[in-house]
Amino acid sequence: MTLAVVLSALGLFAATNIDDLLMLSIFFARGAGQKGAIWKIVLGQYAGFTAILAISVLLALGVELLIRPEWIPLFGLIPIAMGLWFIYVHLRGKDHDPEEDAQGKAISFRAVSVVSFAHGGNNIGLYVPVFANVEISTMLIYCAIFIVLDGLLLYLAYVVARHPLVARTFHRWEHIIYPTVLIGVGALILAGG
Repeated sequence: MTLAVVLSALGLFAATNIDDLLMLSIFFARGAGQKGAIWKIVLGQYAGFTAILAISVLLALGVELLIRPEWIPLFGLIPIAMGLWFIYVHLRGKDHDPEEDAQGKAISFRAVSVVSFAHGGNNIGLYVPVFANVEISTMLIYCAIFIVLDGLLLYLAYVVARHPLVARTFHRWEHIIYPTVLIGVGALILAGG
């Protein structure tokens, strides 16, 4: 493993995943105090990110998949739908059971993994050309470095979400922040960015 490969992997990960810090911080803030939320977020992020890496590797090796590259921006519809659903549930009424509200805020593995995959799906377009131009062993080094860096990203997002100012702000403005970020991320994905 050469220093050039490590530096290239660090740069590629940073360029393609730094925006995940915001999304993961929001998930951690939203899941604060929920039993098992941290594990659901960590495992969901790893599931979504691993799927992105697997598809990128397969495409780099020339394997045709059911997912065509031009369909990847359509994944943006997923976080948009989630954001709109959150707005609908929030506007549906302040008059229903607070326990039902708490259940509506529950973090799920599925939600995190789907948003992670949809949000990072555009990274496939960047990973494939890099992976296609290196040996398989180097491709696996990239993937290993990415997996380690994803853990670091999760830790940083957890720390950010636990900062008192961030936690207070999110708690107060969650009804605006959460759907706005989801819809914004979805719009960026749809736009191909």
